[in-house]
Amino acid sequence: MDALSHSYNPKITTLNLFTSTLSLIGCIGLFYSVIKQPVFTVGMKMVIFLNIGDLLFTIANFLTLFSVKSDDICTLEGVLREFSLMFALMWSASISLLSYKSTFLVTGFSPRRYYAISAAICITACLGLSLMYHH
Repeated sequence: MDALSHSYNPKITTLNLFTSTLSLIGCIGLFYSVIKQPVFTVGMKMVIFLNIGDLLFTIANFLTLFSVKSDDICTLEGVLREFSLMFALMWSASISLLSYKSTFLVTGFSPRRYYAISAAICITACLGLSLMYHH
């Protein structure tokens, strides 16, 4: 069971659900604003991936309501939480590196190639580590 579940502290659970609802609204708003753009740049793709990580963390927070009733849901919540936290850290580092290399115009640097490689590495590493942690 998660420490944020309502059986431990209803005030923390209420605060968690309130902030998760705000996060969900923010994720949907960001998706909507990016979809409306006529050009989909590498930077936008990077932000959308970070937004997906936040969305998964928000889903894990909503699952705290049900994790008391089922061990499977508790495990799913844990995997989603671990994945999204590691993903947010790795992806933020990737965005920082992309910004640095783009700013200083590193010779031979391709933002599209960097995006594809960093996406593959981040997703594989985060999924593997979070599944190993909860297996």
